[in-house]
Amino acid sequence: MQTENMTPSSFIDFKVGTLKLILILATLINLGFSAFVFFGLLPDEKLMAWTNLAFSVETLWLYHSLRRRPESLHSISTVLAFSGLAFFCLMALWVPDNSFRLIWFLPLTIFSFFFTNAVIGLMILLLTLCFILLSQTYIPNYLSQDALSSLLLCLIAAAILAHHFSKQIYAYETAIAEQNQQLQQLVTHDQMTGVLNRQGMLEASGQYFNLASRHYISALCLVVFDIDFFKSINDNYGHLMGDKSIKLVAKLVTKTLRKSDLIARMGGDEFVLLLPETNARQAEKLMKKIQMVLSDNPIAIGSEVVHIRFSAGIAQLSPQHASFKELFKSADEALYKAKEKGRNQFCLAPDKTEDAEDATAQQSGSD
Repeated sequence: MQTENMTPSSFIDFKVGTLKLILILATLINLGFSAFVFFGLLPDEKLMAWTNLAFSVETLWLYHSLRRRPESLHSISTVLAFSGLAFFCLMALWVPDNSFRLIWFLPLTIFSFFFTNAVIGLMILLLTLCFILLSQTYIPNYLSQDALSSLLLCLIAAAILAHHFSKQIYAYETAIAEQNQQLQQLVTHDQMTGVLNRQGMLEASGQYFNLASRHYISALCLVVFDIDFFKSINDNYGHLMGDKSIKLVAKLVTKTLRKSDLIARMGGDEFVLLLPETNARQAEKLMKKIQMVLSDNPIAIGSEVVHIRFSAGIAQLSPQHASFKELFKSADEALYKAKEKGRNQFCLAPDKTEDAEDATAQQSGSD
């Protein structure tokens, strides 16, 4: 995998894949050792074989958990690091004359720094050093002085290098994640006002539609509005003043909304509001409040004062709306009706479902 083409998701996928490989290898090695002992192909070390079998069951369970929830990479790595430490300690104590088993602490220390974090890596290193020193103290002729010194230095050197490289990896991950977030911001947000753009609104609206379709949201309203006579503002005062009015509208409307509400600039001077847990009448009250806020905050252009006014169309989600585009169409049609009536006002989109039900009821009554 080339690092210059690596994204945060691909890097995490790489770590998840590597951890899966480690877990599979650990499972196979320990199962194989246990099988060889139980079938008499290795010396009779049944207690050790049962321990290997238990550890292989744990690694298999961790592998299954990682497959189901890749986002639990850190917690699974932490469990594996500490359980691996306990397992290697038991292996070393049960066969004290085979001090070569201590070599497994080296990859465990490296693993801890790479797959968890510096704190857990340091804890694994310190616990490993304590275990080796205690074993050297209480087990006669456990390690020669040269072997002990070499092992301790090797562990410390490996931990330092692993920590250094893991820091660089985490810094790289963070930098790429930030760049990815900035790119996502460019894709889904309007650069002039900072609110959502058309793409951002289309993506965010899907979640609200799902909640509404499952009745987790009792009501959902969409408001489409634009600035009245915006072209005149551009023509009379210049495009910079037009941009200033758009920014002011976005700022003031955003402050008026709740945290759960969404605002997007769809293009030009057209904005959209998506209002969860809001029916048409409540949306109408909100737009009156926004009218007052904009009226109280005119734009000063030299000695002149320009009041920003808008027209809006309001549509409430109903069974006739199968998608955001259909709901937007209803609100957009209501917006044009508001303009036809003289602007600086808002209209509610008719509920065609209720109209169809009324027509059916009248027809059945006449029959």
